[in-house]
Amino acid sequence: MLVWSKLIIYCFQVRWKPKQQKMEVDLRMERDHENYDHERSEPLNLKKQTLSSTTMASSRIQYAIGFLEKNKFHLNPVNAILQLRPSFASPLDDLPKEEMVSETAEASSNPIEVLHINLHDLHS
Repeated sequence: MLVWSKLIIYCFQVRWKPKQQKMEVDLRMERDHENYDHERSEPLNLKKQTLSSTTMASSRIQYAIGFLEKNKFHLNPVNAILQLRPSFASPLDDLPKEEMVSETAEASSNPIEVLHINLHDLHS
């Protein structure tokens, strides 16, 4: 059973792109829950969980959703079915753009070492 009042409390942002049929939902992390792992989550400063949609494969079957309200039956076609899954974005995604640019500039000033390993050399 889904309790809507609690769902509203935990859902603090929804982003919707109707043309692309994409949706993202940000849920607040419940840090007081017994299943919350403080040792792993605190260093990452996790405050939210983002659910991102994937469009379900369309089929030839036409779906509709109906509901009854005040002795009237409302029937609406279903144009798309979205499945929400956890999005494991990097904690860097929450950084301001300026910080990301400066970190990228610093990284590009450091030389990159490339190590080639030949598997045949390891076995001989």
